Amino acid sequence: MVQSGIGMLRKTPLPSILIGSPKGYITDIREWCDTQVSSRGVAFIPLKPGVEVKVPRADTLESEAHWQMSGASYRSPDTFMIKFTGGSARTWGSGNVITWDEKLVRQVSPTFKHRYEDHDAFWIAKYPKLRRIQGSVASISNISPDNYYHWFFEAIPRLHLLELANESADKFILSHGTPFQRATLDLLGISENVAMHPSASLHVAAETLLVPSLPGEIGYPVPWAVDYLKNKLVSDCEHSHGSLPIGGSIFLSRQSAYYRRELNFEQVSQVLQRHGVNVIDAGKYTLRDQIKIIRCADTIIGVHGAAMTNLTFARKGTRVLEIFSPNYVNPVYHRLSSISGLNYNYAIGLGERPPKGVDPHRVGDGVVINTAALDEFLRG
Repeated sequence: MVQSGIGMLRKTPLPSILIGSPKGYITDIREWCDTQVSSRGVAFIPLKPGVEVKVPRADTLESEAHWQMSGASYRSPDTFMIKFTGGSARTWGSGNVITWDEKLVRQVSPTFKHRYEDHDAFWIAKYPKLRRIQGSVASISNISPDNYYHWFFEAIPRLHLLELANESADKFILSHGTPFQRATLDLLGISENVAMHPSASLHVAAETLLVPSLPGEIGYPVPWAVDYLKNKLVSDCEHSHGSLPIGGSIFLSRQSAYYRRELNFEQVSQVLQRHGVNVIDAGKYTLRDQIKIIRCADTIIGVHGAAMTNLTFARKGTRVLEIFSPNYVNPVYHRLSSISGLNYNYAIGLGERPPKGVDPHRVGDGVVINTAALDEFLRG
């Protein structure tokens, strides 16, 4: 009944600023911008053209390659920025953009829903009160702003697109609630005072709204974003090491994570100790120190998880071993390693395996690491 009522509200002629939700969505924002008269205050600014990203078959410790790790090329999208002036668009939540004619801009308002028509923005009975802001606001947020990987590959690179467009903003719609987010903004020289936290209660129209495109599809890192993160964050982190476990081999532990822990960690620890591998709980280090540790490591081992995002900062040629649960194999860090020129390998944990071509997507399963395969890798 509730969804039916909201669906009826979408069909009313009243604007969603007052009640109901947007009346549809724009698939091609460039085409839409071309149809707008200049008085509407809309400008489409093309930036970086897309490139082909070649990903080879991943090396593995398995006797047979996993079907999701066979390697496949993909294309990064053309990037752009949309400049809305005079209140010709507004933004809600995690950076979703609604135009003056009540359309949601699909290319910068993503969703995890299978059908775009089920986007959360279409199921709001009444939006929060609109906050009108003088000056310029840049929408830099992303669909999952507090996730470490999504933060670094879907939010932060949008700042680079803002630079390429020769634009600056008075305020940013950008998360700053977690220690790693605040540390990132500090390294980038962005004050928390100019950051507006994206949430369901944030509904903004600015004198000038700057909306850089998303860097790429979710889970498909792009080369220019990797370069930008290295150029902006690594140089400030390479100097003083103090008492950090620097150099050699490291194991990124998930023992303090909420899920996907190493279930046989005691046996794993014995193998690691025998080979002189430092066990690192990344969450216990500052962002600066995490980057230093990764940057100086010769070999990086870990179960698939957020800490592997830091492979972004590894040196070319660094050996990598990523370990998966049989029920959740995700090639995103293989793609990242390929872009960064890392020596990537993977292994599947022990346990019953689903049939080829079947992805149970049980992201929370713990992992029983094959200690014999781990020992063999460390001897190599």
